[in-house]
Amino acid sequence: MKQRLFFTLFSSVLFLGFSLVPTPSDPAIAEPRQAAVRQSANEPRRHTGLPEGHILEERRRFLSHFPFGSAMAVAAERRKVDGLLLAAVVEMESRFSPTVVSPRGAVGLMQVQPSTGAMFGVSDLENPAVNLDVGSRYLHGLLQDYDGDLELALAAYNAGPAAVERYGGVPPFRETRAYVRKVLGRYEAHKKSLHGAPPVRLPE
Repeated sequence: MKQRLFFTLFSSVLFLGFSLVPTPSDPAIAEPRQAAVRQSANEPRRHTGLPEGHILEERRRFLSHFPFGSAMAVAAERRKVDGLLLAAVVEMESRFSPTVVSPRGAVGLMQVQPSTGAMFGVSDLENPAVNLDVGSRYLHGLLQDYDGDLELALAAYNAGPAAVERYGGVPPFRETRAYVRKVLGRYEAHKKSLHGAPPVRLPE
């Protein structure tokens, strides 16, 4: 696997995306001896970058239906991440709560670890705009590291780049596989409803 950016070098301690539900210290593995699991045997789904022109404006309008939608749009455009993907990640990470702290210490809308914030010189992670900027910056770095492969980038966001490196793909952890599946599902739903009614968010 190709050499990663500096994000991966710090993967043992610097990663985001912990769920809000406490999990065992040793994540459940479906088959300890099996190779890492990909969500699909097909060509990986790729992040194609930040849309432009009227498509970008459509995304801004769509995001305005969400809490912190304007801040999400700003962070997405600044860090070159599709705002619809960013909304899906925020929804799964925090249900749009800027003050939530996970049992493992991840903070805010994108559940950023304080150590990751420190890597970018940031400490005010309960500030929604700051949290979104750091989280989207980190996510953009992962997307670059994995050549736009959405499954690998999201798996690294949830379980850490070291786990993706160790298994050579999406780690066979139930939590991580479910996370990747749900985020991609919300991302696809957002794209389908882009021209329709305001998006329906997950129940509390």
